[in-house]
Amino acid sequence: MLTTRYLRVGSTPYIQRGDAMSDAHGDDGITLSRVVEVMARRLNHLVGARCLRSNGVAVGRNWTETLAKVSKVNQDTLLAKDVTQQALELLRVHSLIGNKRVTWYDLKGLNADMVTSFSNWLDKALDSPPLDESWVTQYPFPLTPIDDTSLRNFDRSKPKLVKVWQEGGRTYFQFFSVRTYNERVELAPTSFSKDAYENIRQYSKIIGIKQKFAPCFDTVVVDRSEQRIELRVDVPSAHVPNEIQQIANQHVLGSFNALSYQGCQTSIVGLSAFDFFPMLLPLYRDNTAGKVSTLGFAAYAEDSASNNTGRPIRKKGHDLREDKFHKSGAAAVEDLRPYTIGVEWPALGRKDEVIELEIPGSIHCLYKSRALHVANLSGCVTFAEYEFLTHKIWHYSEIAAKLAAEALSQAQKAIESAKAGA
Repeated sequence: MLTTRYLRVGSTPYIQRGDAMSDAHGDDGITLSRVVEVMARRLNHLVGARCLRSNGVAVGRNWTETLAKVSKVNQDTLLAKDVTQQALELLRVHSLIGNKRVTWYDLKGLNADMVTSFSNWLDKALDSPPLDESWVTQYPFPLTPIDDTSLRNFDRSKPKLVKVWQEGGRTYFQFFSVRTYNERVELAPTSFSKDAYENIRQYSKIIGIKQKFAPCFDTVVVDRSEQRIELRVDVPSAHVPNEIQQIANQHVLGSFNALSYQGCQTSIVGLSAFDFFPMLLPLYRDNTAGKVSTLGFAAYAEDSASNNTGRPIRKKGHDLREDKFHKSGAAAVEDLRPYTIGVEWPALGRKDEVIELEIPGSIHCLYKSRALHVANLSGCVTFAEYEFLTHKIWHYSEIAAKLAAEALSQAQKAIESAKAGA
């Protein structure tokens, strides 16, 4: 059976049978094959295959082979139905904490009356969620279209609201949308016709551009106790350009804002976003904090500076803090300031796998804005792993705040001392 670590945060069940998230799918025609087809569109094969294999379902080396094996399974057996439920749970969890582009917004920017009105609207949305019923009937959450035609024709500017529920002090709004991106695929020259091969045989490598369509779940999480809105935007592939992810961010935030304004005349557009930039330096300096696998920085000496042409260094599985070249270079300069950092930690209970927190930025952050409002949380398959990464954000942000307060205090003392000596 699939272990409960897919369903828990610590010792508290996050998804319970029969609650707002766990709709019964017993005899509604949802088969194991259909669920696995969605898994193939949304999940890394390693993660999906682990779920199936642990429940006694034969899997292949990739999704193509696994889909072929699952198609031969008798869908009406108790085993198939039980595995279907387990796979649905995995899809639900992944829709919430799988590879996400995260932004936090501060609700403290609303006045007291607006907060009350907004909170009342959240309660009403829970009782009567403004879902797209025709869509949800056809694709009950967390199922999605799997054919390219349906995904291609989806209106990307209008995400579908497919689920609203409450968990603890948090209200969740789950939206479905589609990302379109191009993927580079190396083609074998021998796969072409004889005539075509004669024209391309001179090339050592042939690259084809393939248009891909990815079904995505983007989540708006309203934490009333912390007075914060968390936006989690799906990152279906590393090949998706940042510009497309930014557009997806705008679409889902705009859709949620439209619902909020229609329901309580409260706009969340313009709320201040949490700044991740201050945590970069203390995270980089803590040698006990995972492995720095991505690093963009500027180094400063007395009369010069260098920023490696503004290109981050990426070395997965290695700690750049301990890289000999990097260490010797860092020791030779007066200061080193990161503008991008990615840190890997071992996955919880999964051997040879990692989870990663990345704060992406550009060299301009050091000279202009000094603000970063996006964090990428990737590799998580359990809520405990996602909470682990968010805890790291808070921890190093608090350290940064203390360092800033100490620096301000020292500066004030220096000014007072200078005045006294004048």
